[in-house]
Amino acid sequence: MTTNSKRKSAIVELKALLEEDEDRLRTLFQELLQELLEQEMTRTLAAAPGERTPDLTTSHS
Repeated sequence: MTTNSKRKSAIVELKALLEEDEDRLRTLFQELLQELLEQEMTRTLAAAPGERTPDLTTSHS
C-alpha cells in the first residue's frame, strides 16, 4: 500500500469514527482544549490556578 493510499484509508477510518461517536469526540476535544488553555495561562501568567504572584493583582483562576 502506498503512502497516499494509507493516508486516504486513515481519513476514511477517521470519518467513520467521527460519524459513529460525535459526542464522545466533541467531549474529548473540549477537554483537550481546556487543558491546553490552562497550561498556556499558567505559562503566560507565571502562576498556577489559584496562585498569586507579586506581578499579578488578582489570582489566576
